Order: sequence, then structure tokens, then C-alpha cells
Amino acid sequence: MELSELIKTARVDNVLLSCPLRSPIRGTLCITSHHLLLSPRGGASEEGKQEDMVLWLLLRNVDAIEKSVQNLGYFQSSRSKGPQKEDRLGSSSSSGTISLKCKDLRVIQLEIPGMEETLNIASSIEALSSLESVMQTYPFFFRPDGRRLEEGWHLYPLQYYYQEILSDTDYYRIPRSMETDWPSFRSQTDAWRWSEVNEDFTVCATYPPGVIVPRSIDDEVLKKSAKFRHGGRFPTLSYYHRKNGTVMLRSAQPLTGPNGKRCPEDEMLLSAVLEGGERGFIIDTRSAQAAKQVRMMGGGFESKANYPQWKRLHRPLERGRLLQESFTRLMEACNDPTLTVDRWLSKLENCKWLSHVKEALSTACLAAQCMEREEACVLVHGTEGMDTTLLVTSLAQLILDPECRTFAGFQALIEREWLLAGHPFQLRCARSAYAHSRVKQEAPTFLLFLDCCWQLGRQFPFSLEFNESLLSTLFQHAYSSEYGTFLCNNEKERGLCAVKEKTHSLWPFLNQSNEGNTHRNPLYEWNPLVIWPSVEPQSLQLWQGFFLHWICPMNHLSDVNSEICSLVNSSHDLIESPEDCVCDKRLISDLTH
Repeated sequence: MELSELIKTARVDNVLLSCPLRSPIRGTLCITSHHLLLSPRGGASEEGKQEDMVLWLLLRNVDAIEKSVQNLGYFQSSRSKGPQKEDRLGSSSSSGTISLKCKDLRVIQLEIPGMEETLNIASSIEALSSLESVMQTYPFFFRPDGRRLEEGWHLYPLQYYYQEILSDTDYYRIPRSMETDWPSFRSQTDAWRWSEVNEDFTVCATYPPGVIVPRSIDDEVLKKSAKFRHGGRFPTLSYYHRKNGTVMLRSAQPLTGPNGKRCPEDEMLLSAVLEGGERGFIIDTRSAQAAKQVRMMGGGFESKANYPQWKRLHRPLERGRLLQESFTRLMEACNDPTLTVDRWLSKLENCKWLSHVKEALSTACLAAQCMEREEACVLVHGTEGMDTTLLVTSLAQLILDPECRTFAGFQALIEREWLLAGHPFQLRCARSAYAHSRVKQEAPTFLLFLDCCWQLGRQFPFSLEFNESLLSTLFQHAYSSEYGTFLCNNEKERGLCAVKEKTHSLWPFLNQSNEGNTHRNPLYEWNPLVIWPSVEPQSLQLWQGFFLHWICPMNHLSDVNSEICSLVNSSHDLIESPEDCVCDKRLISDLTH
């Protein structure tokens, strides 16, 4: 079926567009197979460029549609004396309103003349915004000028990270002035190998074709361990801490079941991670009670008797429906203009979003402390190992590793820990905060990760090379995008849909000079130290620049950012001594807070 067949009315004139923080604009509304366009009265230029449009909305961005119609002609016609009068009044007096609630949290209202036109427009948007086939979505049709399809898809392969582990060169770009103070590395790189046991995705459907595993473990052991883990997600290396040679692994829960089933190969795999009398920590992102309950359904956890070198720690993190409801309640509170201060604070507390942020950062700090201070290896898993597990491993790396805090390193982290690791973006990001119908797979886990990154950036304004603009942009592209980077649920599905052959990657777009400057932190300086965030209630704040971006004026934030950039640029010309630099940094730090 052609997408054009779903368009019942392609164009309507004299449509009034209204949305918060801007004056209403009247113009011509058009629907294409993938976009909703509104050009101001007088029309767009001959080229029909995007900048000529008041509204250029990707239909995949629509989260919910609310419509209402008014047919005043029917009531007025009862007073008329003829059918001609009735027809004339009925056609000219009917109108309708469509409210579009978007996945990026915008709310757009369209007032459309004509009841039939309103219903047709709403029906077309509903059909085109919820296409079942991934290959019918806009990324498969988007062709920007001057870009090749293959560009950017192999910027951050997992093999590159493996080569960095094996490399004798310093993974951290430590300034020469600090080399004498930096501890020597404990070399354990020869203990790991690259395995293509999952090359055909038969071992684990959600893992990439290649994984990093202990060198002493052969592929047959990996296959048997995979059968013992939920979804085949056996323990694989997530992060190598070059400072002391410790590692962080991730996996899914073991399938011990109610009878305490064992798997010698799985025990051998985890034992191979540790040397001699070393110890390790298993961070389970479920509560102890939840982990015990799931045993009755075939799941479970690692027992101390069978994994004697590993100590299990439970740090429950919400996922799935409860996390989605928290996001929804937060946006309901943000969009309610009638709230008093007391009711706003009460609703903010009741939605528990900041509590989820606190728990995520706390658990990531625990994993980082085990590696940095205890010099112990860590295994992180929950039930499936695709949500809270990735949340913890990625945040822990941001805390520990300065390379992950760079602009390119952060993109590599997302590629490695979210995309290649099998976070199901297609399922989790199918709906945002406004949708009326939901499925149990939806959850804003990736948004929670981005929020935690923003908290880190706020507490350490000089240590992250990217800013909140990049974080907001990543959220938008995860939920609806012209690019194929976040399409599908795992590498196997992306291969079946030929995503890397038929769509463009997001990374080259973000790395181009004009976009890169927008998303970079002008205050950034390389910091080789671990950054330990505070998780006290007073230290965590609502991410206003994201949650309130379309609701409250944010001009003051833009003004502050402009002032910061101005100070940074002028400081390069005026600073003559380190004391001046410290003085300017204090001033800029005050501005950021």
C-alpha cells in the first residue's frame, strides 16, 4: 500500500496554529507521507525550504491526537426556510480543532475550517504517525545533500574499543604535566579476547555479532552459559578500567528456577574473570524479594555457594510501567498552569521522577566505587539485562572514564552500551508521555540516563564536553528521527531491515561543525579524575531546560549560555596568568548555577 493512500485531505487553507510561548499564526496546512507542514499566509518560497515553514513536524513525532468538531450550521439551519439556506450555513459554519501532543513534549493546536477537513486531517495523521513497518518510516526516504549512506555507521565499532584495551598506548589523554602523578596501569589486557560466537545471532538475538570475553573461555562454554541466562545474554565485558585493571561485565539473570539449577560453564565463565583470591561484586538491579519471587517463574540469581568469589548486592531500580507512569505524571504536573507552589511541589514529589534519578546515580556510584576504591570486578544485571543494567554500566563509565565524557567518547558510549548492547529502542520509545494507549514494553529508560547525564553536567560544569542541547537532541532522535541510528531493537533487526545500508547515521550530522558547536560545552576542560556526583536531595534538580522547554520561557537560560560563550571567548584573549583563569572560572561557575 502506498502511503499517499492514507492521506484523505492533503491541503487545507486558513488554518490557525497555536502553541505555548508563541503568537498564533494562520496559514496553509499540508500533509505529506511523513510530515505535517504549515506555511504562513502568503505561502512559502518557490523552493519550499524548511526555513520557510512555520511548522515542519515529522509525523512519527506525534504521540497523541485529540480532536473536536463544531457544526454550528445545523442549529442555525433549523431557523431557515429552505434547503439551500441549510446547505450554505452547514458548510460554512462547521470547524474543528486538533490538538497534537508530540513525543518531544510539544503541544500543538490546529483550528481547521470545515468539519470534514478536520476529521480527514486527524485520520490521516493517526494512520501516518503509527506505521507498523519500520521500513516505511522516514529514515528510509531521507536523503540529505552531500551525504553518503555508509557514512558514520562504523565510527564507533566494538572492535575499536577492544583494540583500545589491547593497545599499549594510554587510553586517557593525560596532559604531560600530570603524567608523573598518574598511577601505573596493571596490565590485564591479555586476559581478554574477541569472540564472534554470535556471528549469526543464534546464541543471543539481542547481542551484537562480536563480544569481548575472557581469553581462557572457549566459544562452547559461552554457548552453554547463554542457555543458562535469560534471552541468551551471557556475561560479557562492558568496561575495562585501565587504572587498575578491573572490569565491569553485564548480563541477564541466571535461570536457576525454583530448584536452584546450576550451570558449570556459567560458573567457570565468571570465575575466569577473577584472578587467584580476587573478589567481585554482582550488582542486581532488582530487590532481593523480587529476585526471589522471579525464581518461581524460572528466573533467579547467583547463589553464594555456586559463585563463592562473588558478593551479591541488590539495588532496586524501577523499569517498565512504573517508570513510564512516573514520566507521565511529571508531564501532567508540568502542563498544569493552575497549580500553586505547594501543589506543584507535592505533585513533583509524588511522580517520583527525581527519586528514580537519585537511585540510578547511586547505583552507578556503587559500581564505580567497587572498581575504583575496592579494586574489584563488577557484574551488573537485572532481569533481561537490556534496561536498568545498561543504565548503570553507562553511568558508571561516565563517572570513571574521562574519555566517555568527551563529545566523541559519549557518542561511542551510547553506541556501545545502548545500541550494540541491545536496548530495545523501538519498543521502549514507541510512545512518550502523552499517549492514551500503552503497551507494557514502553519505558523512558534512555531519558532517565540522559537526565542523569544532565545532573552530572550541572554538578561538574567543566568536566563534560557536551551540553544539555546534545542530551535533548538525543532524546528527540530516539523517539522520532530522520536518521536510522535508533531504529529497531537490536543489531539483528537492524540487519534484517538493512538499516545501515538504506538510512543515514545520526553521528555525522551531530559532528558537523555548526551542529557540533551548538552541542559542545564551552567550559569543558579535560579532567582525568573520577567525578563523584552528590545524590543528596538538595543536589538534584528538575531538568527545566528539557521538561519545561515548551511550557515556560527559557530565554534566561539562552542568555546565560550566550554570556558564558562570550566570557570564554574573551578570556582566550585577555587571560595572562593562572590567577586570572581561576577568577574567570569562578564567575562562569556562578553563572551556570
